[in-house]
Amino acid sequence: MVNRFKLSIAFGALVALSLAAVRPASAGVFNGSFELAPDFTGYDVIGNYSIQEGDFKLAKDGNQQALISTNPNPIPGMHGAIGINDPSVNLDAFFNLSAGTLAGSNVKGASGFKQTFSASAGDSIQFWYDFATNEFATSALGNPDFGFFTLQGPGGGPASLVTLGTPDSADLVSTDSSEGISFYFSSQTGYKLETGFQSVTLIITADGTYTLAFGVANVTSTDSSSGLVIDDITGATGSAVPLPSTALAGIGLFTSLGCMQLLRRRRVSSAI
Repeated sequence: MVNRFKLSIAFGALVALSLAAVRPASAGVFNGSFELAPDFTGYDVIGNYSIQEGDFKLAKDGNQQALISTNPNPIPGMHGAIGINDPSVNLDAFFNLSAGTLAGSNVKGASGFKQTFSASAGDSIQFWYDFATNEFATSALGNPDFGFFTLQGPGGGPASLVTLGTPDSADLVSTDSSEGISFYFSSQTGYKLETGFQSVTLIITADGTYTLAFGVANVTSTDSSSGLVIDDITGATGSAVPLPSTALAGIGLFTSLGCMQLLRRRRVSSAI
């Protein structure tokens, strides 16, 4: 399954200060294919994060891709996901969201990574993602895990949150090795459903500094595990950068944006 979306964003006046400190902005997003050592060079990370090679899933670019998981145990990463009440990390602050946003949506834990970069009007940023889970459809279980990204624009202020995938948007793990998660890795994570790789294109319409974050969250309970794969983030003054998107579902979109236009183009193949 391949979905493609295009977002056109214009930032209006943004007030209030960012809730979290970030790295100095790079001139365009950096290490968007996650090939550089050490792992996650150029990114801030929290929770259960790891770099996976082709024995997990064929990467979209190069041989490596980023994976974040809701598993509270250090599998597959070296650390567990961060609990919503963990005193050492404020999840809303990490994702540049208004205080109480994630807790208000009954999130129990999350993992993620982010990068701050400079972009110019007209820049086109693209990325690929795959949401995978061992959770049943939300209508049956009632605690939908979700993958998401947030984008904070020039001037700071609360970021926008866009949901990338939930169990309702996933399907049976593909048996096509060019698309699906391998049996070897599925046996470790328990992932039974995935969206398949999908791409998003984000059109920047204002010069400035942006912070892009990716996250995956457990909702209601931590009994199930979900993961979000990110790869091949390109754009922003010619550098590689991280950014996904998909159906605006689940948590939805919180706007500190002047305006956002979503143009949706979708192609569904026989393989998931």
